Order: sequence, then C-alpha cells, then structure tokens
Amino acid sequence: MSFWQTIKSALVAPAKLGDSIKIKGWKAFLYLILLSIIMTIPLFNTISNSIQSVMNDGEKIGQSLPSFTIKSDQLQTKNEGYIYQTNHIIFTFDPQNKRTVDEIKKDLNNNQIAIALQKNQLVMALPDNGVATALGIPNPVSASYKSLGANGVSSKEVKQFTQNNPFEDSLMFISLISCFLSALINLLFELLITALAATFYSKLSLLPLKFGQNFKLCIFCNTWAVIISSLLQWFNPGSMIAGMMSLITLVFYFIAVQPMRQS
Repeated sequence: MSFWQTIKSALVAPAKLGDSIKIKGWKAFLYLILLSIIMTIPLFNTISNSIQSVMNDGEKIGQSLPSFTIKSDQLQTKNEGYIYQTNHIIFTFDPQNKRTVDEIKKDLNNNQIAIALQKNQLVMALPDNGVATALGIPNPVSASYKSLGANGVSSKEVKQFTQNNPFEDSLMFISLISCFLSALINLLFELLITALAATFYSKLSLLPLKFGQNFKLCIFCNTWAVIISSLLQWFNPGSMIAGMMSLITLVFYFIAVQPMRQS
C-alpha cells in the first residue's frame, strides 16, 4: 500500500490500516507533522485572536493617555490619575503614586493584565495562573524609568507605539511556532501512551506487532481523533480532548488489527 493509499484508508477504510506498519518511518513522521499542523490551526486561531484583542485594547488605552513627559526619571504631567479598564488590560495612570503595587495587582480579574504608570516606575502584574512562575519572573514586577532608559519619552510616542503595534507580526510568528511545538509535543505524548496500550493489547492477543509498529499504526489511526478534536477546539476553545483522542485512536486501532487476528 502506498503512502497516499494509507492516508485514504485512515479516512475511509480503517480496516486496511494494518499495512501502514510497512510504511517507511520518515513518511510516518511526515504524517505526524501534518496532523500536528491540523491541531495547530484552532490553537493558533485562539491565540492570535487574543493577541489582536490585547493589541486593540492597548491602542484604546494609548489614545486615552493625557499629555505627559518623562524627565529626570520621573513622570511629569498636569493631569490627575485615573484607571482605564478593557477586557484584557487594567491600566492605571498614577503620577502622584496614590496607589501601591499590591493595590494595582488586586485590580485583576480572570486573565486580565494590570499595567500602571506611576511617578517613578512602570508596574505590570499578571494573573495568578502560573504564567509568571513558569517564566521565572516576579509578580507584580516594577521597573524604574531610569532602568528603562525612558527619559524623554512622551505620551505622543506611546500613542504612536500602541497605534502602530510594531511587534505584532513578531508576536504572531512566535505564537505560531509555539502553537505548533505545543501541538506536536502533546500529540507525541498522546501517541506514546496510546501505543503502549496498543502494544499491551497486541501481546494479549498474540499479534506479532512490536512497539515501533504499533506506534506507526497509531499515527495513522489518530487521523479522525485529530480532525474531531481540532473541530471541537475551533468551536469550543479549551475543550479537554486528550482522553477522547486516545479512545478514538484505540477504536480505529482495534478495527485496523482485526484482519490480523482473523488470519
């Protein structure tokens, strides 16, 4: 059976997938990459929408900024402080340092980010969802204007920065690569567990299949699991799909090895 015939069998004739154990390893790996790309699509769609929303919120906040300039490592303005809240960002303009860093962090709800411009420093706080811990950074984090080299920065430049979003393309590219690697790693882990279960089953059923052959077979049996899970992720981001994918893959595996048992 050719590589393309194997892919067709994975879609419409799983009972013929037993021959996929004869497919060369590099071709099976290419198919694994293809499945990972399919899984990347809904994940990247969710992430890119979130990035775009944050960028739009940042632009709104930037346009709301009153006139100010940072001179002698201090924010100088004639305007009073205020708080501007969007779906993703809680922004505090606090030139008189009326609020503490802890108060700024307590403003957070759900997955919002808190950003504050104070008299001498920039403050940013992330939600308590483990992201800051994973990145190894303090939360909240503050940086003086002196350490940022921000002398001379004005509200006009900040507004231009938030309007132009110079890092948007870079963020999108990094997010795409991250989504693909995440999909690939998760798929490899799921296939490893499934192949172990399949190998255990093949030993009990006296099928002449080694772990490597079962792993290769599970890659092709995983086709519909990937398609179904990707659709669920597209319409309902955050769906718990790992167990379901393994179950679907095993069902197709049982169908694929049935002709071997009968022979």
